Amino acid sequence: MTPAFDGTDQLHAALWAVRRGWHVFPTDHPALPHCVGVGAHHDPRACDLGNGKKRGKHPALAWGRMAAQYGDDLDEVTRWFTTDPRNVAIACKPSGLLVVDEDTPGAFARFAAAKGVTVPETFTVSTGRGRHYYFTNPANLGNAPKEFKGHGIDIRGGGGRDGGYVIGPGSLHSTGVIYTPDHPDAQVAECPDWLIDALGGHRAEVPAPVPGTPAARLDFPVLDQPRTRDHTRPIPAGERYQTLLSYAGRLRRSGLDYEEAEALFRARWERCEQPPGDERTWAESVATLKDVFDRYDAGTDLAQEHGQEVTDEPVADRLSVLRSLLVDSTGLDSIPDPEPIIDSVLFRDSLAWLHGKPGHGKSFVALDWAGSVATGRTWHGNAITRPGGVVYLVAEGVTGVRQRVRAWEDAAGAPMAGVRFLPVAVQLLSPTDRDAFVALVAELTPALVVIDTQARVTVGADENSAQDMGRLVAAADAIRDATTACVLLVHHEARSGDTLRGSTALEGAATTLIRVTKDGAAVRIDCTKQKDAEPFPPLLLRLVPRGAGAVLESHSGVGPGRELAPSDDKLLSAMRDSFGTTGATSAQLKDAAAVAKSSFYRSLNVLVTRGLLINTGTDKRPFYTLAGSTGPTAVPTGSNQSHGSTGDRSQVPHPSRGVADGTGSPRGNDKTPCRECGKPQRNAGGSPSCFDCRPHHGAA
Repeated sequence: MTPAFDGTDQLHAALWAVRRGWHVFPTDHPALPHCVGVGAHHDPRACDLGNGKKRGKHPALAWGRMAAQYGDDLDEVTRWFTTDPRNVAIACKPSGLLVVDEDTPGAFARFAAAKGVTVPETFTVSTGRGRHYYFTNPANLGNAPKEFKGHGIDIRGGGGRDGGYVIGPGSLHSTGVIYTPDHPDAQVAECPDWLIDALGGHRAEVPAPVPGTPAARLDFPVLDQPRTRDHTRPIPAGERYQTLLSYAGRLRRSGLDYEEAEALFRARWERCEQPPGDERTWAESVATLKDVFDRYDAGTDLAQEHGQEVTDEPVADRLSVLRSLLVDSTGLDSIPDPEPIIDSVLFRDSLAWLHGKPGHGKSFVALDWAGSVATGRTWHGNAITRPGGVVYLVAEGVTGVRQRVRAWEDAAGAPMAGVRFLPVAVQLLSPTDRDAFVALVAELTPALVVIDTQARVTVGADENSAQDMGRLVAAADAIRDATTACVLLVHHEARSGDTLRGSTALEGAATTLIRVTKDGAAVRIDCTKQKDAEPFPPLLLRLVPRGAGAVLESHSGVGPGRELAPSDDKLLSAMRDSFGTTGATSAQLKDAAAVAKSSFYRSLNVLVTRGLLINTGTDKRPFYTLAGSTGPTAVPTGSNQSHGSTGDRSQVPHPSRGVADGTGSPRGNDKTPCRECGKPQRNAGGSPSCFDCRPHHGAA
């Protein structure tokens, strides 16, 4: 019997469609202030900037796989439609439907009349502009209009990987019209042959299994019945009580009225095996349902109450889903390219780690990303290519978040709208916390999920254990699967290392790895891994106090024009002041700069990388000069040509011979005291250091 239609809200409309055997999923709703649609080619800003006619139609999650796998699950559907308003979409492929979308009233009937046929009686829905005609889809027809092109008619069916979808009954059109079924009790008619012909298809036959091969073929012909979970599988006598109790709990958690729940519960009871002498009567079984409804409030999770895990999906159902996801070589072209959220930095549907030492500004960077993604503001020269909501899990440093957000808003001149903060250390290795958090973010469908920090959401785990960290990765993947967001985890480094602390399983799972280092006010950001794109160049920012907090400020470009960290600047100044015309070995430069050993080598690498210092020696025996300096070049021992020089060895003055000046007399015999040892100089070639103190022949 067809359930009664209740279009008073989207939840009832969605559950009504599920009970008809259709797979549903949530889309944007015109009543929301901003479009919540997601998708590789969808820019929510286009909806918000005046293209209002499309509001209410964009999927609010990665609908293809989610609708196929969970779109007929009462629990999951209830979660999707119990928070902010969402329209109800019906996925045609898993529902076994072909829908004729008539944008111009009467267009479908006129097309049929021109062919000398009539449109059969079927289930129809009045929309904002026309009508939807629902048919079964035995020919696996897709979305191509074929002969209907130019007649004001669109087609939605089951072709391709995901098929098409239509906005279902109970949804709100952008014009304010409610999608309403003309006759809610009407049955879906079989697709007529003339419609199949007009769409260039043919009725599929169900192939018989080939001996020695799996019964299900890889070409997956669509059958007359929708592909849903097997709700007709008999329930063995030994599993009746637990199965019915679990199902009663699921019905109570869904928030259904008792009358609605009883009808579904009876259908489940009718699947129970009843061996002679061991029958479980309807009166006994329905008493279980009544007891659950009497003892527990709507929305209660009995599995959590009793500490048990309830599973109701057989292996065969999962196998069906996996088969539907198989693709061949051609099908790989349908997999979208990596879609950036922040250009070149963070990507949609990915796992990213932001790591650094304590106090090096990791949370400032993460919060800066969150604000930019949520508001669409360019992030230090990198465009926000896919703005959207952000969920920020503040598991560490809760007390300082408000000051940092206010500082960011003051600098931006706008509120950090679109970021939802959760100041709770959700334990992602706890099944209860993990599943609740996944359900929460699935409802919000953010573009970015920030978990700050990893250590505080994995309390008690062994960071060096590949097994424990594998469970964390699985939890992060569950968040990503539910939202197609970038899931960003903020993590610490080992005290003496420069990589993620703990198991290498984290690095292996990461799409993106980004390191933050801080020297004084300077904050350097380096991309050490970008799995599907080129790592972005190093970026130097500055952490500047603002009010009670601080904000990151940009410096344009990458190179000498960018601000140096204090230790970098100190080393460069020492080079200019002491060795500007002569050059120096690393040991001489370190002594002159008087900086810590760890800072010295990091700063030296920065200056060489930016081209401010040049190694004119060798890798084993380096000798550094200022960029653009005309000072001497060290000659490596045994080499016929100096490293980095453009001439042969004869062009490099030998330190013992001097260099002829304009008079042809050798220089360097003025007996000037050596600044290193104080001895009179001999044949120093004009250098302030004597022959014994200067590096020669590549010595370092």
